[in-house]
Amino acid sequence: MLKRETINTVYQKRMDALATKHLHEYRLSSLSRLNLSVDFLAIGVPILYFPIRYLTKGTLSGSWIEIIWELLASILLVLALAKTIWKWQDRAVQHSKLLGENITLASQAENILTNTNRTPVSSAQWFFFVADNLEKADREVLGRIRDKDKQLAYREALKEFNPGSTTVCQECGASPWKYTPGSCQVCGNTPVANR
Repeated sequence: MLKRETINTVYQKRMDALATKHLHEYRLSSLSRLNLSVDFLAIGVPILYFPIRYLTKGTLSGSWIEIIWELLASILLVLALAKTIWKWQDRAVQHSKLLGENITLASQAENILTNTNRTPVSSAQWFFFVADNLEKADREVLGRIRDKDKQLAYREALKEFNPGSTTVCQECGASPWKYTPGSCQVCGNTPVANR
């Protein structure tokens, strides 16, 4: 049987995994849009270049089309270099991998929390070892996280942790479903007055 302190730590690790999952989702979404834009331009510019150039050759608009295509080619080159230098594709893969690992960790924590009487202490210790290693990997990939992003991720994790409308932030007592920007350092919500 697990001690209360261990159960509380598992609870916190689950919340952390759910919040971090959302942070990875946000970053992955941004990187996916960037990668898709570069890929779209890499395919679209050459495909459109030749027919339009051929149709406008020798016309008054031909010189303008050439200038536009030169600009598009330059933009494409800059974006392709940025994608390579800042490793957008590799970072997207890392976020995707860690997203999956955080989902798995949250699920493992839920299993421990629902079976506290049957979970051996050694399983909980192994869970903490895995959670600590995952947190290190998350910090390395996510880097510095803005407070607004942390607060948003925490609100989303609260909604997911206990999907009932009675869920509230433990710090300020505000509901994550009724968000009004406020002073709570944890969720960013307006604290409940009667707390």
